[in-house]
Amino acid sequence: MNYVDSVILNYDCYVRIILSKFFWDDRMKNHQEVKPEPVGYWLALAGFLILAGPCTTPTVTSAQEVSVPSGVMGADQEGALALWEAGVVGFSAWTADYPAADENHVNALGLPFVIYRGDILRLGDGSLARGRFIKTDRIEFDVSFNGSFPVDSDDNDARKGMPDLDYLGEIGPQLTITLMQGNPKINLAIPVRGVFSSDLSDIEFRGIVINPKLMLQHQNIFDAGVLVNLSTGPVFATTELMEYFYGVEPQFVRSDRPAFDADGGYLGTELNLGISKLFTDRLRGFAGGRLGYYGGSTNEDSPLHRRNTNFSFWLGLSWAFYQSDRKEHPQSSKF
Repeated sequence: MNYVDSVILNYDCYVRIILSKFFWDDRMKNHQEVKPEPVGYWLALAGFLILAGPCTTPTVTSAQEVSVPSGVMGADQEGALALWEAGVVGFSAWTADYPAADENHVNALGLPFVIYRGDILRLGDGSLARGRFIKTDRIEFDVSFNGSFPVDSDDNDARKGMPDLDYLGEIGPQLTITLMQGNPKINLAIPVRGVFSSDLSDIEFRGIVINPKLMLQHQNIFDAGVLVNLSTGPVFATTELMEYFYGVEPQFVRSDRPAFDADGGYLGTELNLGISKLFTDRLRGFAGGRLGYYGGSTNEDSPLHRRNTNFSFWLGLSWAFYQSDRKEHPQSSKF
């Protein structure tokens, strides 16, 4: 799990991989080859196609999450977006292995995606999935999901010999308050998500993350069809997640890695930038970066806290090969 929070992308879209774990039996734990049940296979495939929308919201736990701005594909001349879209997205990212790690790795990924812009349910449009329950001109309350890549501890000197960091999935409510309407638009978002890890054979609860952040979005900047998203805010996590990142049990002690019990509290502060350029109504490019500062964090004394500052970058393209003639509801575009 190479970490930055979002497909970025608050991107940030990798919990979809975890879905396949539910259709494998316990023999996986003994490293026996097991094939998924036919029904489970098709359900997992359907879930993958639906949830693989090319965008996410940057979150604290996913340093490898890539932020891809949304809402720029499938628009007609009046700016109405297609209700359904399907296509492919590919990107490459250079990201820190986990918050306050001193090693970065390059990852590349290509995926199909589906976007649905419903009045209540949204898939792959600004986050992995969202359910809007309250929406006014100033306040929105919804439920969102996110996830991120695993990390092989043998590829990280600080963690060598320790258990790998598994796939992470997140789910929880988010309150969004609009502070300034128009273009640019400024929001205050307060997501609270439960975090779960999976190695595709079992799943474990890893605590809770709270990441209040200011978010600025500017559309068509310089009249060049460029969408810019900027967000920043502190990250707080409970003891379970801090222990997962920074704890060192006695059996993993070495001369430069003493035992350490992590505590819940302040994890760090992150600044995220996402840029998207629409080349045609079906093709767009995106790029972004994340700066994380973890100095003064609760577990700064952990031997796994190796660097106060992390940098991550990503670059990619998405192409929608299908767009429905039916457009989203006019009020849904504010979702």
